[in-house]
Amino acid sequence: MVGGMGIPETYRTPHGLSDELRGFIEQESSLVLGTINPDGTPHLTLVLFSLVDGDKVHVPTPHSTRKIKNVRERPDVSALWIAGDGWVSCYGTAVVIEGEQAEHNNAAVRDRLLTESGHATLGKVLAAHEDTTIEITPTKWLSWQFGTIMDWFEEHDIDLTAHPGPSLKDLKAE
Repeated sequence: MVGGMGIPETYRTPHGLSDELRGFIEQESSLVLGTINPDGTPHLTLVLFSLVDGDKVHVPTPHSTRKIKNVRERPDVSALWIAGDGWVSCYGTAVVIEGEQAEHNNAAVRDRLLTESGHATLGKVLAAHEDTTIEITPTKWLSWQFGTIMDWFEEHDIDLTAHPGPSLKDLKAE
């Protein structure tokens, strides 16, 4: 209980990938991928991606990366997107895809994300180096959107106009 008002549902209950959350994710070009290092610490990387087959995630990457080594040895992964006015994340298992299928998957990610000019420049670098795909099969989705907090304020008769100004400090200005 927080001040006798209860914890908002969004903080308590995992839920699936709704159409609304899928829409947020599909507007993003990158996600933060979390894999597990040999010593148990997290390895976090910002990567390009595509959402495929409903809720699977494809991440192109070179075969020599730490994330590939981690997935091969410890396939439990997480992914985090900044989406809408909040975030979406998933946990699941990953496999490494190689060969023609990886080439096809990675080309599809580039086609989703790159303009014609992007294909002629960055796309050439990516195609030359990204020879494997990490495919994530989520087992749990979580999200948080600020709109749910606004609803909670309303349910608990908290008048936001009585507290004008930003809620967070501007740390860059200090």
